[in-house]
Amino acid sequence: MRVLWKYEPFTVSGALVIIAAMLGPLVSCTPSPFGFTLSSNYTRDRFSGRDIGGHSIGICPLLTAEGPVAGTKLPSPAVIAALRKKRPDLQFRDADNVHATLSSVLPSVTMERYYRLLFTGDVVALQSEDSLWGAVNVDYLLVVRLRHGMDIRTFNQRSRKRISIEAELWDCASMETAWRVGVIGICNRAGISDQKFLVEAFGEIVAALPTAAPSYDTKSW
Repeated sequence: MRVLWKYEPFTVSGALVIIAAMLGPLVSCTPSPFGFTLSSNYTRDRFSGRDIGGHSIGICPLLTAEGPVAGTKLPSPAVIAALRKKRPDLQFRDADNVHATLSSVLPSVTMERYYRLLFTGDVVALQSEDSLWGAVNVDYLLVVRLRHGMDIRTFNQRSRKRISIEAELWDCASMETAWRVGVIGICNRAGISDQKFLVEAFGEIVAALPTAAPSYDTKSW
């Protein structure tokens, strides 16, 4: 007689396997504590993935009204890891590298002025700053401005963080903005650091860039 089913004793290890299998879908479906809303404010005519495919994108230090945020508060390795995870098709250069490159050729007073112009978004002034765009040594510069950031405690004593950000991608060769978005971010889980929240925001920004495509250089050989 052929045996169709064989009885096996129920063990603790077997029970754990069953429980893990049942809980797996629940764990993977845990909602993210972050919520981001992006609004496209500007895209240069015909700007596409061909423009950024195979080209370097430098990350400007996060800018605030008080100046750039130090790398100790927003470490470049954490930011660049998040960007590359979101967009492995793009070539990024971290903020520490960009700042060091500029600092090596520009005096500190000039650096402070450039950061102020980038924060205020003075397009007319920035389009005439040849020394900035020549010194940065990347094809594109991603400028991210923190406009507002706040911790909110609701009436039922729940904590929530909220940030408002603007991001611009500058074409260093033409010295003009190619792409601009606004970002509103909410974090509704207590215990998450401002640093983690901002890293997630950077990831959302680059995720919205056009998908990189092969570029064809029209220069003479």
